[in-house]
Amino acid sequence: MTDALSITVVGGGAIGSAVVFSLARAGFAPRLVARGEAVAAIRHDGLRVDKWDGGGTVRLDVTDNPSELGPQDLVIGTMKAQDWPAGLATLTPLIGPQTALLPPINGIPWWYFDGQGGLLGGQRIGAVDPDGTLLAALPARLVIGAVVYMGVSRIAPGVIRWTSGNKFVIGEPAGRPRERTERVAAVLRQSGFDVTIAGDIRAEIWTKLIGNAAFNPLSAIACARIDELMNDKGLGRIALASMREVAAVAAAVGAPSGMDIERRFAINAELGAFRTSMLQDYEAGRTLELGGLVDAVVEIGSRLGVPTPMTEALGALARRAVAVRDRGATL
Repeated sequence: MTDALSITVVGGGAIGSAVVFSLARAGFAPRLVARGEAVAAIRHDGLRVDKWDGGGTVRLDVTDNPSELGPQDLVIGTMKAQDWPAGLATLTPLIGPQTALLPPINGIPWWYFDGQGGLLGGQRIGAVDPDGTLLAALPARLVIGAVVYMGVSRIAPGVIRWTSGNKFVIGEPAGRPRERTERVAAVLRQSGFDVTIAGDIRAEIWTKLIGNAAFNPLSAIACARIDELMNDKGLGRIALASMREVAAVAAAVGAPSGMDIERRFAINAELGAFRTSMLQDYEAGRTLELGGLVDAVVEIGSRLGVPTPMTEALGALARRAVAVRDRGATL
């Protein structure tokens, strides 16, 4: 990476907009690769972020043609897990020999077993990389793993509401810190993010996933906020059962939770009237990110002989809810 970093954020949704806004405000001159109405809106009016501690509007370079940008020093890919296979063509023009790829996506990433030993070492995960093209094009050595904790939602193309959180946990898949990781952490910190460099980024992925794999699909099925789920004993028991299953899969792959699951469950009460990203997607008529959050857990559990019946049921019910929603929309 050179002193003047070339940085491109791919994805004009909630997370991507929050990140590129913060980078721009810090003076890094990032580019944004987006599509559709977002490109036109941001070119015309700028990118507006309504933030709990002060937002604003920034003007930035936005395009729907990444080939005009060329290889970058840092690419932050904020597409949702299900969009990565189709979005690979958008990413490849930005990737060069020295590019660091930071993908802050929810759930199990395509690169998870790349470079690992054990029973599943080197295997692809069909739920997030059906034909192996992601792993072939974007191996773990290109990646700086990332987990984000941010409460953001897209109000309209080019308009974002950021209500809470600014935390990044990043780390090398190989576990050994590298100069590039420190430099990316410095960029994010200068942009206002709370950044932790993790020695085991895979364990951090499971730490977040233990809650998300249960509460995200359940929130869409029940059309309920987190506080509503926590206040309903029956729904709470369903979530807790799924969390225990996900924790068992995590332990089986060598990433056991460092926190008691009941304690991890209780933490959700602190979120209050929080609408999960999956609930927001469901209500907006968008595709749900079930592949990385649910299906990958079930797939890995099946390979290792760890049963996940409640988690699998939540995935099936969420898909049924989407089918009913979409059928109603066409009546």
